[in-house]
Amino acid sequence: MNLNNIFLFFCFLFFACNNNIDVKDDKGNVVLRSGKFNYYGDKLTSSPVLHYNDLITNPLNYQNKEVKLIGDIKSTCAKKGCWVRVFLSDTIELFVMFKDYSFFVPKSGVEGKKIVVEGRFSVDTTSVQSLRHFAEDGGASYEEIEKIKDPKIEYTMEAHGVMIK
Repeated sequence: MNLNNIFLFFCFLFFACNNNIDVKDDKGNVVLRSGKFNYYGDKLTSSPVLHYNDLITNPLNYQNKEVKLIGDIKSTCAKKGCWVRVFLSDTIELFVMFKDYSFFVPKSGVEGKKIVVEGRFSVDTTSVQSLRHFAEDGGASYEEIEKIKDPKIEYTMEAHGVMIK
């Protein structure tokens, strides 16, 4: 291998492995500075991030539509990493499951990290049985699980891809 080929190989390796990206909103404002992200699932599109205020003002405008959101990870499934709860704000949560069970995120150690999720948004009623199942997967105690008595209306997403920083 000559010197030029070696140089080209390392240039390719640098650009192929460099996944630094700025995440922007619909006005072009950077909402999350570039850095090294860990990707899970499909690569996210270049579409802008939807601000959670736009989402909660009229969530039915986004029902069953593709959106990209940013937030902080509250918790993940401790058994498989097959779902994540995301704080979109101090009080607004999003429950994210992964399309076709095709990818997983880390089961621990990502709480508090930034996450960008992209997928089909909906407002759904989660059954008591599902809430108990998710609580168990999240490591809740028997007593905490037994306190779940009512279904819950919540923001949900079936994500096809996520980035964690």
